[in-house]
Amino acid sequence: MNKDIDYSNTSVINEKSRVFGTSTELALSEIYSGFSERLNWLIDASDLKAPPLYNGRISWLAKITETSKSAVLAWLKKNKPPKSVFLRKLVTFLVAHLPPITKNIPTVEAWLKYGPEVIDVNL
Repeated sequence: MNKDIDYSNTSVINEKSRVFGTSTELALSEIYSGFSERLNWLIDASDLKAPPLYNGRISWLAKITETSKSAVLAWLKKNKPPKSVFLRKLVTFLVAHLPPITKNIPTVEAWLKYGPEVIDVNL
């Protein structure tokens, strides 16, 4: 705890919280812009023979991943990636079905979430 700050004055802390809370809020879909497009691209590039996005892909991926259709819909259309542990499992599964573009799971995961700007290679 910092000795220079008077933590007994909660009005200062509350004021700082309000300032932080009013800062520009970004939706997950803005933070992970392009996630859905990249995920669909990986699925299309795989040997999984997935149905088209608007003709059964959501149900197909929900069944494979044992996940709800609404969760899969968010991944495939709304730029909302799954939680980190599940994303790692999904990326590991997809990479196993891709041509040898890269086998570096964390690199593919970073590319999926943030796009090519954050990695040294384009997939």
